Amino acid sequence: MRLGTVAKGIFSATLFVVMAASGTQSSYAQNKEQVSIAVLEFDRPEVVAQQMRPLLDGLNEQFSDADFTLEVLSIDELDALARGGKSAIIVSDPYHYLRLRASDRMTAAFATMYRASKVGNIGSMGGTILVSSQSADMSSLEDLRGKTVAIGDFRNTGGFVLPMAELARAGVERSDIRWIEVGNQTNAVAELIEGRVDAVFLRSSLMEAMVGRGDLDPGSVSVLNRQKLGDYPFAVSTRLHPEWPLVASRGTPPEIVARVLGVLLWRPGGRYVTTEGVFAGVNAPADYSGLESELRQLRLTPYDKPPSVSIFDIWRQHTLGVSSVLVLLVMALGLLLALLERNRRLGSLWAELQRSVKAQKADQRRLEDLNRHFELFLNRTTDFMYFKDASRRFVFTSRSFAELVGMPDRHGVEGKTDADVFPPEIAAEYLRQEDELFRSREPLVDQRQRFQRVDGSMGWMSTYKWPVFSKDNGEITGLFGISRDVTELHDYEQKLEQAAYYDALTGLPNRALFFDRLEQAMASADRRKVELAVVYMDLDKFKAINDKHGHATGDDLLMQLSQLFTSQIRRSDTVARLGGDEFVFLICDFNSRKECIALLDRLMSLISEHRVVSGIPMQVSASAGIAFYSSAMGIGPDHLLRQADQAMYRAKNSGHNLYRISNEQQESELRAFADVFAEAIDKREFELHYQPLVDIREGKIVGAEALLRWRHPERGLLFPDQFLPALIGHPLRIKVDNWVRGEALAQQARWRQAGLDLGMHVNVTALDIIQPEFVSRLREELERSNRSPASELTLEILESAAVADAQRVNAVIEECRESGVQFALDDFGTGYSSLSHIKDLRANCVKIDQRFIQSMYASYDDFALLMAILSMARAFDRKVIAEGVETVEQAEVLLFLGCSQVQGWLFSKAKPADQFKDWAETWVLPSSLQQATEEFSSLNSQDSHVGRAFWEQRTHSRNTESTAAKSKKNRLSSLALLQLD
Repeated sequence: MRLGTVAKGIFSATLFVVMAASGTQSSYAQNKEQVSIAVLEFDRPEVVAQQMRPLLDGLNEQFSDADFTLEVLSIDELDALARGGKSAIIVSDPYHYLRLRASDRMTAAFATMYRASKVGNIGSMGGTILVSSQSADMSSLEDLRGKTVAIGDFRNTGGFVLPMAELARAGVERSDIRWIEVGNQTNAVAELIEGRVDAVFLRSSLMEAMVGRGDLDPGSVSVLNRQKLGDYPFAVSTRLHPEWPLVASRGTPPEIVARVLGVLLWRPGGRYVTTEGVFAGVNAPADYSGLESELRQLRLTPYDKPPSVSIFDIWRQHTLGVSSVLVLLVMALGLLLALLERNRRLGSLWAELQRSVKAQKADQRRLEDLNRHFELFLNRTTDFMYFKDASRRFVFTSRSFAELVGMPDRHGVEGKTDADVFPPEIAAEYLRQEDELFRSREPLVDQRQRFQRVDGSMGWMSTYKWPVFSKDNGEITGLFGISRDVTELHDYEQKLEQAAYYDALTGLPNRALFFDRLEQAMASADRRKVELAVVYMDLDKFKAINDKHGHATGDDLLMQLSQLFTSQIRRSDTVARLGGDEFVFLICDFNSRKECIALLDRLMSLISEHRVVSGIPMQVSASAGIAFYSSAMGIGPDHLLRQADQAMYRAKNSGHNLYRISNEQQESELRAFADVFAEAIDKREFELHYQPLVDIREGKIVGAEALLRWRHPERGLLFPDQFLPALIGHPLRIKVDNWVRGEALAQQARWRQAGLDLGMHVNVTALDIIQPEFVSRLREELERSNRSPASELTLEILESAAVADAQRVNAVIEECRESGVQFALDDFGTGYSSLSHIKDLRANCVKIDQRFIQSMYASYDDFALLMAILSMARAFDRKVIAEGVETVEQAEVLLFLGCSQVQGWLFSKAKPADQFKDWAETWVLPSSLQQATEEFSSLNSQDSHVGRAFWEQRTHSRNTESTAAKSKKNRLSSLALLQLD
């Protein structure tokens, strides 16, 4: 027995009634119902999950008393779900639905899905038989006898039942074909493409989906027994049958089913439509008797036996339908009783109505007078006036507004929206503004808005909008607006602002606007306790360019460089022209001074590139000074800009294409100790300490990083951050780098002779690597060290420095790779960082900055960012080393995430060479990590889900321990107070 068309309509209407009656706070809202949206795996699971995501998000948005989760399951997994009795909405194959219904594990279908296509909504499906386009002997169904056919599952409707029914009608038996069952239909197509089978059965539309996302070349396959079905948009080889049904498990509350159907039919604002037209919406449940006939002809389960039907089965199968009819009967009886009561009351009200007729006629005359006056006002006013209802449709407008949008009279605008009369971008701007009005319930006063005239020209208007409230419940029922054309005033104000705050030649901010922004930025930095930077830049020999080529060429150069500067800074930063060839930059919101130095390096490099100005080839350079500001300095904008200016002049006096940092203390130290630095290298006061790189999976030391120390005769052992910042941009820094690299290679050779063969990591600066002689000098150092192939040398360059001149750095990396030298991106994730740098920079290794390691337990967002870096590095075949590992918990999580090479104080601080060798020869992996390594080896997986599960377990343990410690502290405090009492 099947529900007819009328019964289906009654069924859907009843579900709406139940939904409306239950409301959003039903009895089960006290505890959220956990409901699974279970979808049959008709494609790759990740593809299905992506396509069904909007439906899941829509349901969770509409339900405050239920949590919906998405599961992409095989047929066997769906069977297990049905047996389990949990709450579930199942979207499955029609044949699978008939099997579940026959086993009484599901309710009857409460809806049937349809798909969206170019020709409209499609509520039917079929089967598609694909063969290789190279198979000349495959032209009819009879040709499949004795062939090998791949299918996803014998229980698929489009992927087996419907094509098999066509074969049966053609006289081909199931036993005439060799079958290969491969799990899902996407895998079946792969079997055909690889030439392992002669044909493949698919459900209709899957072939087009695979072609659309590039998984299938349409020229490599042909459709066998192709049907001509008018405007049906998909290739099909069989008759058509209804699309997939939506059913509910027996454990799903009827209220949930009713409200889900209501949301699917309503689809507020057209949302909750899945991608690629897979699930565009639902209709009333379809009649699947045609498919049952096919199954009976093929004698497939459960139609391979005579049916036994009882009255109880009919009632159970159509419980919802019969219940719906009963509900409608009760509603009809209630309406009849209400009608009788209304008629009784009408009789008593008739007399009162007669008395009020005269009063109403008087009111009507007054209203007509008001309407006549209001009509006159709307036709005469030059302002744009309008009233909109709650759905933002125009109820009435002034004649001036109608003329603005090109309507013959104001009645032509009634019932329309902004999207009907204005360009899309302007209509969207108005909608955002009115959304804010409805949200805040406050009027919008003197808002400047763009508008477009009938002739296409743009203008500006000043707009006032007021919300209109209902007297009954206080809800907003619409809005009233008045706008006035202020284009001339707006243009005049813009010209004044442009002249007052922007440079006439380049369009950049001028000195006045720059100082205004600098004052605001310094005030913000004071409040937030952060730093900002100012860069003062002056072109080298610009006067000579003007004298030689003319001022027009000089102006063209300034405009070209202005566009370059604007493209290189972030939107939160500012570049201004102070006059002549002087530019100044305001840089905010950076994590470290390295970021600013990297930006300045990049700007200096780009300026010095060959360029063509007014048809004249030339190469220019600039001198720059940078000054940093913090609240502790206690200076004003003028003083800060003067510091950057003085630093720029020091750079210009030192030569060209240079920059200097305005740091009085560091520059003072540099001037005082510049000779001492050079003398310290000659006296061998510098020494290297080595920190081990450990592979915790293998349980061994795989390398060492050489770290510079200065054994100062008076100040003792100094770390790099105590003296290297003063050498930024100084030629002495290159000399120090050369010494470090040579000493590290020599120490590596000495260890190798003593039987300790380890890889060596050495830091290299951007200033050093971009020197023309860097590669040849490195090769000479390698030849002197007599390095063995197993003794790997890795040069570590800061990510921010590498990005500053990525093209040059990549070229050096390729040249060095020929000599067996590897490169690593150091401190990855800081500065102007992007995951795309893993792809763009050709380093072999990525060293994750220690802040990501130390904050991995701070929040899930920090941990997710760490997983993203590891996944991206693994995708581009980059080795990963984690810096700053200080605890066993950190090392364990990294191991389960697939990052086995680590570095940090958990294993050892940096040691002198002789101490390092003694330590390395006796070192063993801590027992706690050995246990984690054994557990990891048994899993034989680097899946991020394993690492995430391990992280969640450790996070829960840490939180529990923290709570217990706080509780103990509180108890001790209470005891102390009692003793005092």
